[in-house]
Amino acid sequence: MKQAPKIKGIMLQNTDYKKMKIPKNSIIYCDPPYVNTTSYSAIDKINDFNHSDFWKWVKSKHNDGHVVFVSEYNAPKEFKCVWEKEVSNSLTSDTGSKKGVEKLFTLDE
Repeated sequence: MKQAPKIKGIMLQNTDYKKMKIPKNSIIYCDPPYVNTTSYSAIDKINDFNHSDFWKWVKSKHNDGHVVFVSEYNAPKEFKCVWEKEVSNSLTSDTGSKKGVEKLFTLDE
């Protein structure tokens, strides 16, 4: 609650990206299931997240005037990496730790 004033006016949604109502000129942060990794839930496995459709949607939102950031390991060539950090990818401590480089991508203005 102490931090609530710092995020006043920010709208957070946990929904299918295609169903979102997005105000004009928004900053959009996306954290989709990463390509070739364990999915978030059984629902992801059932729905088979379509990464190609997602990247087309990101481009369309950019073309609509939004600034879009996507967290992923890799992105299509027209996207640029604006941040990266090496991370451990293990979900449990007993499976050992795999290293990866998480990145944040966006399209040039």
